[in-house]
Amino acid sequence: MLFKRLNPFISTALRFSFYALFIGTLVLLVTWEAKNHIGKHLFSENSILESLQATLLFLTAASAYLAGHINESDSPLASLLVGIASIAAIREFDFALDRYAFDGAWQTMALIVAAFTFAHGWH
Repeated sequence: MLFKRLNPFISTALRFSFYALFIGTLVLLVTWEAKNHIGKHLFSENSILESLQATLLFLTAASAYLAGHINESDSPLASLLVGIASIAAIREFDFALDRYAFDGAWQTMALIVAAFTFAHGWH
């Protein structure tokens, strides 16, 4: 990667700057939404915060999946991380599952994903 070719100090400074900028952007988005909300609920199901949560859970699951396939020794841990992030994402979309499937659908789906995650981790 690009960071490995640079001086270790410069590489660390660039990564720190990128992470700080990323986290700072997330904090600013949530703060902006909190200050400019309309309605009786501060953060609704259609808020920026909900979208950020879903996006970060997806990125977490995708990163863990790739890490497990790149390094086979990390595969059991990566499988657990993918399962946990997937269960959290299912929980985040409980409002849609309750509306379009049935009440309590997220619990059923989360149990199925947990069973598959446990079985894959055990294997």
